[in-house]
Formats: sequence, structure tokens, C-alpha cells
Amino acid sequence: MLSLSPAADPPLAAGETTARILIVDHDPAITPILGETLAEAGYRVESTASANCRRGTIAEFGPDCAILNLNPLDGKRPYDLIAETRAWFDGPLVAVSEVCSENVRVSAFERGADDYVCVPFGLREFSARIEALLRRGTQPSHTRYLRLGGLHLDRAARSALLNGEALELTSKEFDILVCLARNPSVVVSTEALLSQVWGPDFVHYNQTLRVHISNIRKKARSALPDFIRSVPNHGYVMAVPQSVLTRL
Repeated sequence: MLSLSPAADPPLAAGETTARILIVDHDPAITPILGETLAEAGYRVESTASANCRRGTIAEFGPDCAILNLNPLDGKRPYDLIAETRAWFDGPLVAVSEVCSENVRVSAFERGADDYVCVPFGLREFSARIEALLRRGTQPSHTRYLRLGGLHLDRAARSALLNGEALELTSKEFDILVCLARNPSVVVSTEALLSQVWGPDFVHYNQTLRVHISNIRKKARSALPDFIRSVPNHGYVMAVPQSVLTRL
């Protein structure tokens, strides 16, 4: 069930808009203080114990930013929550956790987090991080378009153009391309690609991913030779100069 923070939904003046923050937190200890802090900063806040509530009420709430508590879940890997949320939410996503090693933080970013906040944290800094993410998220390209040289992706229309010509991709091929294009010149692990495109239960389907990568290369090779490179024992990287990037 979603619960509304008592002070999080103030009346709005005519024409006023307020960013909406969703807190996904199975441990209720952190929710009240975050909700109060964000409400005082002027945001509208709702919370839920599970991302599985995403259909219906969450869709109606229409969050502009999601905050995920990644502390250990019963019967579920913490990073599954990121993959579940990314399946329906494309806006700024903040992971919060008491586990703060570099490997854990990097894994969270690979799976789709936009920021990672370690517990304990300063509330003023946390609020400032949310404001910065939302400020970046107001750019039109954040949620729909990605342009990398001659490659143009439209995520809403799920279409791809390569030097002005339509690139005929399957649904999974398109999703793989988007995952790589969002992180140009950065190695995205095989596990992260499989989790984001197929789901957390498919992280060992390496051969399936290899076949799809091969198909993308064949379809794009005439115009973008070797733009997806394999990094043995790690994953794949889209080798596109950072200077030509318009971020999603």
C-alpha cells in the first residue's frame, strides 16, 4: 500500500507545479524522516514498501523522482529493486544503502541508479542531491532522445535512425542499444545488460546477449563499424566520443 506523508501534499496555487517524489522503502525507519525533509523542501511525497505496487496508484501519482532503499530484502537481492523500478520508471533514481563499498556503488550505477547515497547522510545534502537530479531531469532529452553522431534513438517511439535511415531492431536489440548509449565509452557489464533488458532472473544468459549484440553489429556495421566493442570477462562498451553525446 502507498502511504502519503502527512505534510507532503500541500495545496497548490493556481498554475503552480511541485515535483513528486516516490520513496520505495521496505524498512519504515527511514521513510518518515526523508518524507518530512522533502516535504519541507516543497516536494509532494508518497511512499510504498514495494515497487510491485507500481501499477495503478503509483502510475496515477506520476513520480518525478524515485528513492530506493537497497538495504537487504527478505528473499530478494537488493539490486533487483533497481531493475524492477527501471522497468516502469525512467526518471531520476536514487539508491540509499548502508552498504557503501565501491563495488556496490558501481553495480548500482550499472543497473540504472542515477545517484547513490550512503547511510548515514546529511539531510540538507540529500535534499540538494534530489534538487540537482530533478534540475537535470527537466531537460527534454532526459526522458526521450539520445543522439550519438549519426545514431538517433527515440525511446518513446522505440525507433532508431542511423545516418538518416531506419535501423530495424527487435525490441531487445533496441533496449540493449539504449543501455549502452546511455553510457558511452563506459564498460557495461554483461550482468547489468541482462538484468536491465531481460530482468534479474536472466543474468546468466550470456550466449543470448552475445547473439543479440552480434545482430546489432551486423545491422549497423556499414555506418558504425566496431561501435560496440567486447571487453573480455567484463561486458560491452559503446565507443563513441563523449563530445557528440546528448544525454538521455
